[in-house]
This record gives sequence, C-alpha cells and structure tokens, in this order.
Amino acid sequence: MTLPLTRLQSGAALLGITLSPDALDRFERLLQEVLSWNERLNLTAAASADQVEGLHFLDSLLPLVACAVPPGCRVVDVGSGAGFPGVPMKIVRPDLRVVLVEASRRRVAFLEYLRGALDLPDVEIRWARAEVLGHEAGFRESFSLAVSRAAAPLGATCELCLPLVELGGAAVLLRGPKVTEEVTADGRLLEALGGAVVSCALRTLPTTDRQRAALVLRKQRPTPPEFPRSGRRLGTDLPRKGEGPAAALNRPPEGPCDGS
Repeated sequence: MTLPLTRLQSGAALLGITLSPDALDRFERLLQEVLSWNERLNLTAAASADQVEGLHFLDSLLPLVACAVPPGCRVVDVGSGAGFPGVPMKIVRPDLRVVLVEASRRRVAFLEYLRGALDLPDVEIRWARAEVLGHEAGFRESFSLAVSRAAAPLGATCELCLPLVELGGAAVLLRGPKVTEEVTADGRLLEALGGAVVSCALRTLPTTDRQRAALVLRKQRPTPPEFPRSGRRLGTDLPRKGEGPAAALNRPPEGPCDGS
C-alpha cells in the first residue's frame, strides 16, 4: 500500500522542513506500522492516516524548529509511547543520537520492532521509568536535548526531563493551549530544577486546527540531587520556608511566563 503523505509534506514545508525521499519512505512505513499495531495495542487515539500525519508526525517535528538542535547531539524522548516525537525527529535528522524511554513493556516491544522495520539500528530503547534513569550515571545530565509529548502535568514532565539535560542543554515539551497557565503554576519548580523558560508561544499546527506550543526550557544550573522525586511528590510544588510538604499541593499558582 502506498500512502501519499500529502498532509505531512505540505505541513513540513510550512515549518521550513524539506523531507528527503528516504525520509518519506520511512514515514510511509511508520504510518503503516502505527495504523496496524494500533488495532492491537491502542497506541494512539488517532484512527486515520490523516490524523496520524497531522496530529503526530507534524507535531513531532516542532522541536526541530523550536530551537537550534546541534548536529549529532544526544536526544532523549521521555515517555516515547509509539515513538513520538523521537522517531520522526530521527527520520528527519539521521545524525541525532536518539534514546527512547518508555515504561510500558508492550510499547517497548513495538518500538523495538519499529527500529528494525525502519532500519534505524542506532536508536537506543530503554524500558524504564524516567524518574529512575534521572538518577543513573550515563543518563543524568547527559543529553543535549530532552523532548516529550507526554500528557502528564507540566510539573511532572519537567521534573522527569530536566535532570537528564546537561548544563547549557534544553528541553522541548510539546503542550496544548494552556501552556502559559501551566508555566505560571509551576514556575518555582522549574527554577528549582535548574531550568528557565526560553519560549512558550502558541501556534496552529500546520494543516490542522490544533493549537500547540513547543515549550523551550534552557538548563541554566545543575539539578539538585533530590530530583527527580517519585510517587505523589513528582511534579508537586516546593514547600516555602515554614511550610510542611503538603502545603504546596494546595497553594494557588503564581509567577509569570517569561517566554514569548
């Protein structure tokens, strides 16, 4: 079956990305595999080729235009799921050294199959929880770029990603239309993790009506050793001086979003 990928091609062009014939071949195979495996594993709510192209493939390309991604840099995709955004990024930028981190064993099995089907042998796949890897040598503060499309609250996603990013590196988190409110609510935690907001501007995802933001965070200071936390504490705000740990859970949000 040949799939034209017209939405992907036109949307990528609007993002300033030109897809090579080799990349289009891999995207076609990726689309076929996602649609086939989705019937068994419920990989994504997108049920049609158009939806996968627009809502997953194009969305996954946003990190490549949100900030400068150095040649050959090491990239970790946290909560990769069906391989988004890490696999599309690798297809477009074969020079990237991509590590896919996923906690579900069934989805890891899909990713391992996908690595062979797309002939991407240098993609590393780790069946693990990011809050554990964030404390391991070789992963903690070892990546130039962390990316995530995970649907978890922003605070939790930041706490999983930023400990993996090296000093001076970046995290690009793909979020929805409430990104400014999310950053406002979690500003103290972002600062405590060593991160700073570079940009959080909304844009309409090309060829769709979906509002998306690539939230770019710069790693300005080393992450303190207690992060990432685990369990119910993951992503929660920090207690102020004189407060007990539970007080931060119910405090109203404060602080501006410094992005543009």
